[in-house]
Amino acid sequence: MTDPIKPERLPDEVREALAYINQIQGTIAAKDAELATAFRMNEMQRKVFDDQCATIADSLTRKQLADWMIAHGIVTGHGDTVRDLLAQLGGAFAADRATVAAKDAALRAKVDRFLAKYAECEPYLVSAFVQSYLAEELEALRHD
Repeated sequence: MTDPIKPERLPDEVREALAYINQIQGTIAAKDAELATAFRMNEMQRKVFDDQCATIADSLTRKQLADWMIAHGIVTGHGDTVRDLLAQLGGAFAADRATVAAKDAALRAKVDRFLAKYAECEPYLVSAFVQSYLAEELEALRHD
C-alpha cells in the first residue's frame, strides 16, 4: 500500500485547484442545506395556506353548492362539507350517466331494428324507375 501524497509535496497549481474545489464543495453543501431548509419551510407554509384556503372555500361555497344542487333537483344528503356535497353530486352524475347510457343503448337498438326492417323492405319501396336509374349510374361509376 502506498502512502498518500502529502499536500506540501504537490505543485502549487494542484494545491490551489484542490483548495478551490474544497471551497466550491463547501459552498455547494451550504446552498444545498439552505435549499432543503427553504423547501421544508415552503412545504409547511403551503400546508397552512391550503388548510386556510380549504376552510375559507368550504364556508363560502358549501351553501352556494347546496343551493345549486337543490335548485337542480339533486339531493344533498347531510352535506356537512363541500367534500360531502361533491361526493353526493358525483353519485348523482354517475346515476344520470348510467340512465343516459341505458336510454342510448335502447334507442340504438330501436334504430338498428328499424334499419334492418328498412333493408328488408327497401327493394319494394323504391320504384322500378329509380332502381334502373341507380343501376345505370352505378354501372357508369364502375367504368370510370
